[in-house]
Amino acid sequence: MICVIGVLFSLPAIVRISRGFNMTAIAIPAMILFAVIVIAHHLAPRWAVLLDGPIGGALPFGSGVCIAFGTFVVSGTMTGDIVRYCRTGNEAVQATAFGFLLSNLPFLILGVLLAAAGTSVNDLFTPGNALSWLLLVPVIVSNWTTCDACLTNAGATFKSAFPTLPWMAITAAATLLGLLLAFTNIVADVSSWTLLLTAVVSPIGGVIIADYYVLRVRVGFSRTRMAPVNLAALFATAAGLTAALACQQMFPEVITPLISAPAAGCLYLVLAGVAAHRLGTDLGASTAGAEALD
Repeated sequence: MICVIGVLFSLPAIVRISRGFNMTAIAIPAMILFAVIVIAHHLAPRWAVLLDGPIGGALPFGSGVCIAFGTFVVSGTMTGDIVRYCRTGNEAVQATAFGFLLSNLPFLILGVLLAAAGTSVNDLFTPGNALSWLLLVPVIVSNWTTCDACLTNAGATFKSAFPTLPWMAITAAATLLGLLLAFTNIVADVSSWTLLLTAVVSPIGGVIIADYYVLRVRVGFSRTRMAPVNLAALFATAAGLTAALACQQMFPEVITPLISAPAAGCLYLVLAGVAAHRLGTDLGASTAGAEALD
């Protein structure tokens, strides 16, 4: 079943039928139907005592913030991938508002209400229940459209990094990686997965902010790197990731992005100042096309 679902979810992107976004038009109506059924069948009968009972165990404040941050990391990176196709700044702002406020946030709140009601995911899909089969359809549609768009974005990224590779080979390889993760059950624990995303993405953000606002001040991306690889950025990101994972293990109360992102950004600036040419941070001449975009 994992192989069948993985192949079906990835085919539209591999053969470029949907190009990642055509299928998403049916995701919102499907999830609205899902929310209406869940609220009517599971939340409405328990509304009077919704917040009276325990939710299911204590969680350190820092870990809770990091889990929420990691959840938004997924939507944040995906929104950025979509926004790059916008023609104007207004369209970019509208796409961001739809992505966060109208698409992501309501369903995060729905998940919180379900947890407060003491309802687990398995309770929604009771075997032999006709309503469970009805709920399963929008869930499949939502996951399908998400996988389709994410695979297209991953393919576009790898294609830009390896332009000689054919599109079908790149997306097929990404699909195989996804199937491997599904088989090994590595990402089954959502809390651990979101904490890992927080640890990985925060140092990258710190390096990007330091690079853009300090090294590239007033020039933006109008100047290209002279070296093919920015080693300083990789070293600083690795150091920030190490700091985040260490803090996560030793100090659960600490909000790790507040440590890992500044640490990675500061180390990047130090490395750029010490050995810019050797570590690949020095900038080349301006390019006309980049200046126009900037």
